[in-house]
Amino acid sequence: IVATGGFDPAWPAGVFQTQNRASARIHGGEVFARYDIGGGISTTAAVGYAKGSYQTLDGARVPLSTIEPFKANAALAYAAGRGRWGAALSAEFADAKRPGRGAQFRQPAYTTFSLAAYWRFSEHAWLNLGLHNLTDAQYWRYANIRGIAATNVVEQERRTEPGFNTSVSLQLRY
Repeated sequence: IVATGGFDPAWPAGVFQTQNRASARIHGGEVFARYDIGGGISTTAAVGYAKGSYQTLDGARVPLSTIEPFKANAALAYAAGRGRWGAALSAEFADAKRPGRGAQFRQPAYTTFSLAAYWRFSEHAWLNLGLHNLTDAQYWRYANIRGIAATNVVEQERRTEPGFNTSVSLQLRY
């Protein structure tokens, strides 16, 4: 039995409800690779895909709506000697997917790019900076749009991910 969630479309904030699904089957795979080019430069790439279904009370097999769509990530990174500073340019791609039947909002495919950098200014302290969604793309994460009606534009807009945004953090380790 697999627990799946759903949202009450009558409630604008999206009430979450856990439901058990009988005879759930999930299969898929993920591949990750890292290659050190040399001189502090490295690349990474990852892809993941899964499919799932469950059996209804009348015996029919139906797709599980909680399974994320195909996703791929890649990055090109540089780390200076002794890890004093570094940076990475990364990309994330997610395929389009509709959670359930045709009346629900379909997550469009998206690609986002981010740039992150760090500076270790002492043995125990790092300053991190991130520039996210560099192209200011409008996109949705699949898990956030399940249960949203295709006609509910207000709720679709409310669940978009941020456009271009930044992050700064100070990390202390002792």
